[in-house]
Amino acid sequence: MGTWVIILIIVGSILVLTFSMMGQASPPFDPFLPYTDLLTKNQTRDAMMNWNFSCQFVLSEGQQSCSLRPDDNIFSTIYVTIAQGVPLHMTFEVEKDTLQLGDLVLLWGKPGNRGRFQRSVLSWPDISVTVFAVDNMEYFAPVQVVTFTFS
Repeated sequence: MGTWVIILIIVGSILVLTFSMMGQASPPFDPFLPYTDLLTKNQTRDAMMNWNFSCQFVLSEGQQSCSLRPDDNIFSTIYVTIAQGVPLHMTFEVEKDTLQLGDLVLLWGKPGNRGRFQRSVLSWPDISVTVFAVDNMEYFAPVQVVTFTFS
């Protein structure tokens, strides 16, 4: 009988530990977290100054095109298009094999719109994001480009 008590205590302890660890699951990986200031529309221009973007004025379109090569090993280049001092969209080019479609699904949920051309095009309309992934729609598909559109 003493053996059964010990077994029940061990099994109970394992169950308690398992359920407590499930409640403490870490949040999904957010590669855009360091760029929150850039993704806040009203702060984008000031934040760009702090990040040392390189900007050129495109006279024919009346827009500024700005770029940054971050040191984070996730994004190769960040592009911002600005018209009349207001950011229109921000595009993150993803380093090869550093971000997968499943990472973004964990972060933002299931995409609202899907299109398939030569590569997968997915969007999350609630947060105005469009993603281009390599030619399949699997969770392990590498992401190539993520574009945030400011409205």
